[in-house]
Amino acid sequence: MSTDEFWEQYDAAIEDKREEYEEKQQEKLDDEEIDIDHDGLREQSIEKHLEDRELTGTQTHEFRAHLLFADPEDELSPYHGLRRQFNDEYFEYWYDEEDEIWMKDVCGDDWIINDSKKAYWSGGIAAEGEGYDTYDEYQIAIYADDDMAEEKTRKATLQFRPSVPDATKPDGSRIQSMPEDLPYGIRVQVNSSNIRVDEITTLIRAVADRLGLQQHYFAPRKIHEWSRVYSFAVYVRLLREISEEKIVGAGKLLDRLTAFGRSRKGSRGQFKWNNEEIMGHYNAVTLCQSSWSKLIPGRMAGMRLKSYHMKNPEKATRESTAHPKLELQYTTDNEYTDEYVSWEDVDQLKKQLEETLLNCLQWADVNLDPANESFVGDAYFDPQENDRDEDLDLLADPMEQVQEHEENIATLQLAQADLSDSEERVVKTLSDGGQMHYEKLAEAADVSKSTVYRAIEKIDTIIEQVDGKIGLADEYIKDRIQDFYTAIANWSDKVGQTAEDIVNNAIHAPEGSPFAKWIKTYVGSMRDLTPQESPGVGSMQHAEGWTELVLNVQGTKDEITRILRAGGLAALETDNGILQELRKTAVKFTDRRGKEQEIVAGAKHGDAIKVGGFQIW
Repeated sequence: MSTDEFWEQYDAAIEDKREEYEEKQQEKLDDEEIDIDHDGLREQSIEKHLEDRELTGTQTHEFRAHLLFADPEDELSPYHGLRRQFNDEYFEYWYDEEDEIWMKDVCGDDWIINDSKKAYWSGGIAAEGEGYDTYDEYQIAIYADDDMAEEKTRKATLQFRPSVPDATKPDGSRIQSMPEDLPYGIRVQVNSSNIRVDEITTLIRAVADRLGLQQHYFAPRKIHEWSRVYSFAVYVRLLREISEEKIVGAGKLLDRLTAFGRSRKGSRGQFKWNNEEIMGHYNAVTLCQSSWSKLIPGRMAGMRLKSYHMKNPEKATRESTAHPKLELQYTTDNEYTDEYVSWEDVDQLKKQLEETLLNCLQWADVNLDPANESFVGDAYFDPQENDRDEDLDLLADPMEQVQEHEENIATLQLAQADLSDSEERVVKTLSDGGQMHYEKLAEAADVSKSTVYRAIEKIDTIIEQVDGKIGLADEYIKDRIQDFYTAIANWSDKVGQTAEDIVNNAIHAPEGSPFAKWIKTYVGSMRDLTPQESPGVGSMQHAEGWTELVLNVQGTKDEITRILRAGGLAALETDNGILQELRKTAVKFTDRRGKEQEIVAGAKHGDAIKVGGFQIW
């Protein structure tokens, strides 16, 4: 059967209902936002895992903030006290280089001062009426005397600056970056690693006390509302094999998150990778606030999810550091995060970071039980330690709904495009390869450049053009188009079974209906099974009424279940009776190794019906 003959039969089989169906689909796709059923995902998560299950802990890695301590009674007293202590003349009173330990038993550790990082400099703010030209700024760096003291990994650098209203430079000009109504007080910039948020103010007060300052200057109640967090990261450490199997690489968690962000109009993001030395040496995806909020409602800011090893992973001296961290970071040091988080909201930010990180792990099918061997403890991360005061909101993977949305876009575009044979070659060439320039695409497809332009215009919603190169928007759409044309080739090879025959033999599916279209796309043949052939067990009642579908595409079990889920949704849209019949449908397919497999399409759980493991009704 030629391609033209096939398409004639295809058009005749679905034309009556095509217009009505396409209008319904177009209404869905006209909405730029992907409609994700978060309540349903939440219920699926609870169903899969007990609601009160134990969840792995996380560890704070990086924390950075600009804190302003202000009190009308204190004004600049804390700054003046610091200035009196922090100079060479009075240096001996607060620091003796022969003393290794500078502070004892603070936040569970003794602390050593990092002599190479203590410093002070002119801050450029005019010090009117003070007897000196400008206010100096001061820096103190400390690290914990713990098992990792040699590497200085639990550490904090504190910079102290004055806070004055209507701040000016020595020449009298206003400093525009500082608000005119800034209160008198002292500003503390915090840059810390492996220190919990609840330890930050305790550590600041301990440093103040060691410098001879009154601790009440730095009481938590004196933190001004303008105080901001500008970086916060939490992490877990994963077994290297788990990370390579589920987190990094094509089709894995980071790749799927990238595809999600890229599929949404108005979203911003970035994907970076470095697999030069080992797989997953550094892989990171950054999504903007709106993209994260589409996955999990109410996210406060854009965030970066990154999986990374130490600088020289093959030279790890500790067993734990041979395995990568998976870290979620809020930071304002990139163009995809515009939102500063107030200090007042730091606890909410901490919860959201933990919640989002654990959701990502769940979407990657990582067992979240802290006793599970997926996690590797290190000097600071202990999966068994969990100090959460409230439950986290865990959702089933929402990206499967996104993939179905993208596949609908691809199918609709191909159905509506009315491509000529030469334009079809352009689309097939794109699905077989990566991005390429117009000229190279025309040469590879053996068509003219004008044919390329016409084809691209007809399927523009599934095309991505970057720096003059053309490609399909993502791997989901590329795979869907390959399946589409593989199905056509398989139909053409059928002897005595045309496209129209397949539709007419479908399980009571009206011509042109969504389920009939699904049958046409994926099913090579179908037949009724005798009780002896059926998978039914236990009684004749269970053995009767079975149908066998033989799929015309190869795939893994996961890929085939996704196809079945799409079939279940198409059945629900066509006729609930067809959905009921899928519970007695045996599906045969060939896996990627060429081995024939068989699974049951649907199942009933109470009043719910699942197809491909996904609750449809």
